[in-house]
Amino acid sequence: MERIVSLDRVRAVCIVLVVFCHYPMLNSGSILGNLVMTLAWAAVPCFFLVSGYLLLRNKTFDWKKYAKRLLRVYGLLVIWKALYFLYFAIVGNVTVSAADLFKYLFLPKGYDGVNTNTLWFLYAYLLAVLLLPVIHWAFHHSNRTRVQLGCIAGLIAVVFLGNNVSFRYATYLCMLVYFVLGALLYSAHETLQRMFTGAKKALPPILALIGLGLLLYARYNQVGSLRWEDTYLTDGYRQWGTLLLSLGLFLTITYCIPETNISSFFSKVLGQNTLGIYLLHLPVLDALIRLTTPALLPFYSFALAILECAFVLAICASLTILAKKIPGIRYLVS
Repeated sequence: MERIVSLDRVRAVCIVLVVFCHYPMLNSGSILGNLVMTLAWAAVPCFFLVSGYLLLRNKTFDWKKYAKRLLRVYGLLVIWKALYFLYFAIVGNVTVSAADLFKYLFLPKGYDGVNTNTLWFLYAYLLAVLLLPVIHWAFHHSNRTRVQLGCIAGLIAVVFLGNNVSFRYATYLCMLVYFVLGALLYSAHETLQRMFTGAKKALPPILALIGLGLLLYARYNQVGSLRWEDTYLTDGYRQWGTLLLSLGLFLTITYCIPETNISSFFSKVLGQNTLGIYLLHLPVLDALIRLTTPALLPFYSFALAILECAFVLAICASLTILAKKIPGIRYLVS
């Protein structure tokens, strides 16, 4: 299918936020840094909104394509876990155990000394793909409106109101909510296009600002400050503010911001290469931190964090574009 340029813009903005929020070279007193770190909670939910928006477009369900997609996502997860293991085995102190390595590679297990924190995204996406037949049926059923709203209401109730779900699995369920919401947004695409014209174009940004305000308020209650303080918001994906911020950001970029030459450039360089950038950025950031700490520690600031983010994005985007030109290797980044 033809690419939807506005969704590439969403991806471009979100991958910048993702890279910024990991290993940020921020000083603890940065207010601007805290603002961007809070805004970054909407990045991964927006990725799932995009995925749901795209994967539910076809009315007919192709089981062959579904099986290929499922195997591809699982294979991608296994290969990148292996690559992360090799990287941290080289730069760190990792004890090799055949039994533990097997569990680590093929099961949802971690490995001592190997940082795979960012790979949870693939686990959550794998869950969404696993449930794709059910979600597809719900969104193309004759009574689809009631079924859709029932699915979303049930998921939201479990995720945002339940307190007995572990953080990991609650996060996976949160992303499933956004995946289903993305499909709902696609089904309302023409209505949304007609709605957000003229003065009504201000509604999505207002929704995003309300969500951001709620998140900043939640974080202030947690930390007692509007400064960064080297502290992430607890359970950020299960905040109502994240839901409003993610929807507002997605709708703003998709329906309210016109295409420009600059946005087109970033959409092409970043938005069309987000998977590779996402998977590469953690080891690249880890290597950068190892090489520059403690030399840069006295200079940590919002400006340095922006430079760090731009540097890592440039490296990861370049590596991804290069990898896409190599047969076999391109599978790992696209």
